[in-house]
Amino acid sequence: MLWDLTEFSKFKIGDLVRITQKVDFALTDISIEIGEVGLIVSADPFVDEIVTFWGIDYMVLVRGHLTLLFFEDELELVESQIDEEKNKVNFIFLKN
Repeated sequence: MLWDLTEFSKFKIGDLVRITQKVDFALTDISIEIGEVGLIVSADPFVDEIVTFWGIDYMVLVRGHLTLLFFEDELELVESQIDEEKNKVNFIFLKN
């Protein structure tokens, strides 16, 4: 059963996000740099106990790594620019 996080979560599953802080994952020897882009793949607090004292941990797919957890202050939403008349993405600008 999924819990409805829309009331208090900043991101939802499927959101494209940009990393805003460098994160070093010591146990996996992975470093994620500022500006890298990922996809929110989990934000269900009943799975893997991702709600902590500091809030929701979001599991983000970055460079093919599925087990990376980020706090919401380490992420920002990548806004797509959709042409409403044509209903398609014209351009997404990613900047370091």
